[in-house]
Amino acid sequence: MWMLTYIMSSAVPHVLVESVVIKYVNGCYHIHVSPNHLGYWDAFRRRYPGAVMRALEYGAQVVINKGSTLVTLACPEFTTKEDLLSWLEDVLNLSHGERRLLRLCV
Repeated sequence: MWMLTYIMSSAVPHVLVESVVIKYVNGCYHIHVSPNHLGYWDAFRRRYPGAVMRALEYGAQVVINKGSTLVTLACPEFTTKEDLLSWLEDVLNLSHGERRLLRLCV
């Protein structure tokens, strides 16, 4: 996942990124960023304010219901890895070559 780690690090350069993994949990895919997952995604949303709306266009889940409270997810969750990668490529406006390389490495 070195390419994904590089891309995520470049996307928010002021936040430390040591490793990045695509996780599949409860039927959804999301990107886990270490060492500070929540901090990274908070900075990501500030740097790319249209990212949440774009995720919704891909059918992602961006909030969950915890009892009577809606909680914003750190990273949007997608039903397919394809949608997750397409969303990321669109939000970051990756070039055709970067998109192809990312797909080869993931």
